[in-house]
Amino acid sequence: MKNNATATSNAPKSCFGKTVSDEQAQIRQHFDSASDYWHDIYADLSSFTGYALRKRQAIALDIIRANIPSGAVLDIGCGAGPAVLELAEHGYDAAGIDFAPQMIERATAAADSRGLSADFRVGGADSLDFPDASFDAVIALGLLASLRDDRPALREMQRVLKPDGLLIVTLPNMLALDRWLGLPRSLPILAPPRIRLAFRWIGNVARRLAGKAPKSGLRYGKSGFPMRYKRHLQDCGFVDVTYTASSYGPVMPLGFNWFSDANLIRISEALNQTLPDTLGSVIIYSGHRAKMP
Repeated sequence: MKNNATATSNAPKSCFGKTVSDEQAQIRQHFDSASDYWHDIYADLSSFTGYALRKRQAIALDIIRANIPSGAVLDIGCGAGPAVLELAEHGYDAAGIDFAPQMIERATAAADSRGLSADFRVGGADSLDFPDASFDAVIALGLLASLRDDRPALREMQRVLKPDGLLIVTLPNMLALDRWLGLPRSLPILAPPRIRLAFRWIGNVARRLAGKAPKSGLRYGKSGFPMRYKRHLQDCGFVDVTYTASSYGPVMPLGFNWFSDANLIRISEALNQTLPDTLGSVIIYSGHRAKMP
């Protein structure tokens, strides 16, 4: 695919003819401002966050390699492009799209420095600039948690997938063991969305009074119950949907960090061997676009 990334740094507020909402603009600003962090964290072998992100990506790419030995793969919400670059290294026709221009600039620079061919573009998940049935697989790792309504994005994923094409998406788990062990401090992310918004608003008022910057609304991203979200994906037109946990934790009893990151990683790996997927922190769902009749 042709690499469009060099033309994305001056992307206007309207992407592909659709004006972004205030909420989308906030999401873009958040990830643009944090582009250094999201670029560097994958290389941080000592942090639990870096471990969890690498583990999630490794599982997703293993699913792709097991089902599609070659072909075109699109990563929606690709960030700085680590999954796209690894796919390109393994011979896939890899593309990535992200709402944050600075993320795409970083991804493009990384591809150029490694001599890889990858198609990076700025755009939103609900308006993909690709033809129908373009891809053998579509992945979205971490995207759906930031979407209040993910149905438009899922419709676009279905549209650009080939018949029987592979879908891989992730969503934080409402039943995650670490959330329940973290009570009462984890209560804001266990509460329904309306209550989470109230927690966010109250917390930001307190931060302003203390002279601190308010937190982004992305702090309390959307979560789901594994079986319920599996049915949601089926209702959106995907078949053969299965799921697995990518990691467990960070385990913080009562909401306090009692363990080093190295021990948190060991705990996650141990729990992965003993606990069911329904208690994992982030759930990876895979399925297929229904075949044409």
